[in-house]
Amino acid sequence: MREVDRIAVEDFGLGILQMMENAGRNLAANVVEMLAGQDGEVTVLVGAGGNGGGGLCAARHLHNRGYKVNLALDRDASALGDAAANQLR
Repeated sequence: MREVDRIAVEDFGLGILQMMENAGRNLAANVVEMLAGQDGEVTVLVGAGGNGGGGLCAARHLHNRGYKVNLALDRDASALGDAAANQLR
């Protein structure tokens, strides 16, 4: 996956935050589709790095769509990478 990220950044000029936003938006859309219009509560498990940032981004999109979102971080928020920490703000 790191190689794919590297190619996207170096060869195609995509930014990490842009890729994170796209991943989070798509993840949120998949969750909404899976829940098939049900109201509800969603728990997002957040790890380190860009994938964690994508989870945080998805949480924001789900919250904006009216879902109650719980976050479960696998580390203290101060230990998140810069891109993921940016999503937490």
